[in-house]
Amino acid sequence: MGKGKQRVRVKQVGPKNPAAANPLAGLAVPPEDLIQPPRRGDPSATIPWPITVSAMDTSTFITIYPTYIDSTKTLKQGRRLPAAQSVPSPCILDLSDACRSLSLRHVVQPWKGFSRDVESRWYNPGRVKVDLSSANAATKLEMLKEIALTIPLMASRKKRVEEKELKLKEEEEKAKKEAAAAVAATSGGGTGTRSSKKKGKGKKKS
Repeated sequence: MGKGKQRVRVKQVGPKNPAAANPLAGLAVPPEDLIQPPRRGDPSATIPWPITVSAMDTSTFITIYPTYIDSTKTLKQGRRLPAAQSVPSPCILDLSDACRSLSLRHVVQPWKGFSRDVESRWYNPGRVKVDLSSANAATKLEMLKEIALTIPLMASRKKRVEEKELKLKEEEEKAKKEAAAAVAATSGGGTGTRSSKKKGKGKKKS
């Protein structure tokens, strides 16, 4: 009995070194498909106004972020004015244009982020530092109110709002067309399948 036994040889399939194989390699996402955060500029970049001034001592200037007067933000996120006195989604260009309209000496720091509003650090960065001594306002709160009142009246602001609304409308129309095309393709494919089945049933056996 012992002599009649045959040994079974098992053939190894796959790499000779199992440790070198990565079972999750096929699930890896290509680098080009990964979500990439927006590119940020130099946080130390500073643009003075008037532009004829080469440098300014901003140590006594007050700091204003767009969030301070943004009606879409909460007090917890950093809004400093009542929502009724604020402006929906102002940007750093709105702040700078308002300061120029009010003849306020200021510097623009386009890549500074507001720590309390994390979302704005990526999608609405920047801040202005304003010389309060060049303003009619006696306090920072009064200056914020003046800027918030000025922004909606500016032609540059109106143009930006119109362009944003137009872009949103175009994106909505594009999404509707893509959804309609997907529905049409699905319903068309289903109809074709059902008709082919009916034709097959109608054939007589020879």
